[in-house]
Amino acid sequence: MSISDDVKPILEVSDLNVHYDTGQGPAKAVNEVSLSLKPGERLGLIGESGSGKTTMATALMRLTRPPGRIVSGSVILDGKDIMAMSVRELRETRLRDIALIPQGAMSSLNPVMRLEEQIIDAIAAHTTGMKRAALNARVEELLTNVGLAPKLRGGFPMNYRAA
Repeated sequence: MSISDDVKPILEVSDLNVHYDTGQGPAKAVNEVSLSLKPGERLGLIGESGSGKTTMATALMRLTRPPGRIVSGSVILDGKDIMAMSVRELRETRLRDIALIPQGAMSSLNPVMRLEEQIIDAIAAHTTGMKRAALNARVEELLTNVGLAPKLRGGFPMNYRAA
């Protein structure tokens, strides 16, 4: 699929720099990264272990924790500056508009908690006032979007391994 040149990017990252403070001074983990993605485009990060992939992904969501720090750069998501958002705005934006699937995604789910409850917990943490019926409908929609049958909602994550 070719994205037209006149389509506005949904994500624009400019000159992103993330450093880790060490006893020997700052270690540059992400150095002047710039990119843009238009609706429908996908981006894959490939690199050796320790090359900054996760550091960049967490910085895009303003999830960098000490000793890491975002030194400079901008992240504009659908016209909104993530670096300037309040904590409340970030909470509402994460999961709804941007999400991170970590490298070990299967270990990110609790194997003894039903899949639907984990999804509902995530939605409830980022959305206020949704009734149980709306949460259930959203769980079904999300499962369908990733190619899982909605009937799997009541099962445990370890039952659904990739083929």
